Amino acid sequence: MLNIFQLSILFILGGFLGWFIETANHSIKQKKFINPGFLKSPHLPVYGFGIILVYLVSISNVSFPIKLILFMISTTSLELVTGLFLEKIYHIKLWDYENSFLNYKGIISPSHTFAWLLLSIAFYFLIFPHLSYLFNLTILKIPTIILIGIVLTDSIISSYKNIRQFKQKSFK
Repeated sequence: MLNIFQLSILFILGGFLGWFIETANHSIKQKKFINPGFLKSPHLPVYGFGIILVYLVSISNVSFPIKLILFMISTTSLELVTGLFLEKIYHIKLWDYENSFLNYKGIISPSHTFAWLLLSIAFYFLIFPHLSYLFNLTILKIPTIILIGIVLTDSIISSYKNIRQFKQKSFK
């Protein structure tokens, strides 16, 4: 099973790769730099947690077709729970799939489930085979701890600011 160091590497790796993908996508579409998400740091936690789920499916002892189904279910479920949480707690919607076919509350849709599947397959074939090497690099321990600290601090500060802004808007 994964230890805290391995979980941290996955979380940082997934969050950064997700931030890079989303930033490139939004910036190209809007022809200016767009930092997506909730945090100031280059990290999207939903992708960090997503890569952990995809890793856990990848190491499971099930056939590849079942893994594909589990990739879709786990990542779409994470996106749903995260979207509902952000709306309920922070009153923000960081993504909106309202215009997507068969969407649910604009939070999940079949087309985005397919995108999660493609990202999961890319992870499985391109990153997963090399993770044992990364997990054994003791040189990554200090940078990983520092990066987790930065993301945690950023999360706390961003949460505080967002809740404070919402409360100020609520009383006006």
